[in-house]
Amino acid sequence: MKFFRENFVLILGAALPLAFMLAFMALKAARERMVEPPLHAVVFAMKPYIANGEAYDIAVRNGALTVTFTGVADYNGKPQTQQLTLYMYDPVTDKLTKMTISAPDDAKTGKKVALTAPAELVTARIDDRETAPDGYVFTRSSHRNGNIFSDMFGYNGPYGSIFSLSKGGRFIRLPPVDGYGQEQFIGWIVTP
Repeated sequence: MKFFRENFVLILGAALPLAFMLAFMALKAARERMVEPPLHAVVFAMKPYIANGEAYDIAVRNGALTVTFTGVADYNGKPQTQQLTLYMYDPVTDKLTKMTISAPDDAKTGKKVALTAPAELVTARIDDRETAPDGYVFTRSSHRNGNIFSDMFGYNGPYGSIFSLSKGGRFIRLPPVDGYGQEQFIGWIVTP
């Protein structure tokens, strides 16, 4: 007891910041629990970087996914045939599904070719609005995967894109995607 009386200011100085930190953590957790979980899967693409233009055109028409490929030549005149990578994240199962679409081998420069959507998306009805019917938004943040402590001690972590679903203070980080490219939001699956 003597220790507490003699060191009251020291103990208060250590306990008060800890109490504030715990209170803010509890408020954040309570705020996230008040927002209902997402119901709709999100579909997005990572387009390959292609010299001399964009080869893949992805669109949603009447709720169906359409993909077209336009043959593009590189600086040496050779056709570029990188694969298009699509991702579908199901928040109910917390599963990220990777799908690829290959360019036709005989693609001629300037010629448009309609490609078949992956089997998982052929019958799906897709809503391409930015906000899902349940109110969630697909967001991307491109930054170092670090925090204040890693920045202070010199570790910046890997660079890359971090995707998440957000609504009313609740953020659900998607599993990491492999590869690089230009991302494109496609839409929300509203019926399987």
